[in-house]
Amino acid sequence: MGEVAMIKKGIILLLYVAGIAAIVTYKQPILTWLANGDMERLPWMIGVAILLAAVPAVPFGIVAGIMGAQYGPVWGTLINVATTTIASSLQFFAVRVLFQKQGRQFVTKFKRIDHFILLLERNAFLAVITARLIPFVPAPTINAAAAISRISFGSFFIATVMGKFPVMVLYAIMGDRLSSNASGMM
Repeated sequence: MGEVAMIKKGIILLLYVAGIAAIVTYKQPILTWLANGDMERLPWMIGVAILLAAVPAVPFGIVAGIMGAQYGPVWGTLINVATTTIASSLQFFAVRVLFQKQGRQFVTKFKRIDHFILLLERNAFLAVITARLIPFVPAPTINAAAAISRISFGSFFIATVMGKFPVMVLYAIMGDRLSSNASGMM
């Protein structure tokens, strides 16, 4: 590998580590800021949500519920699907283009990954959409496994949107209902 490529990887890794450190350090203020957002802050909130989806320091279900509480089930769902899909796409490209070796090492740490990779080789679209429908399957694992497989980005993207949609609808509705019930009690 060339020196320039190593420097690029080092910079990306450094930025990723700095992002994780910032999120872990400022987790509570970030969640409070998200919870108190309005439409004027929407672009910033989307950026923070993408970062939180890409760097899993906080379970994204919490962020998705906050978006549902702030913007209602329809807008909350659209924001959640968009932000998690963008984050997944960024991780997919990072592994496919820059971190193939590390992606393979990361994926092999998970139990039953061989079964998922076999399914990816047989029908990648179905494998990605099915894994996305199961909320407790770690998104970074799906992204990395897909990136080291032969799935096209287009198929990955469509399967990701379709698979994330039902789960994000659920999170947004739950956030909206919890918010409605909490404000009704006061």
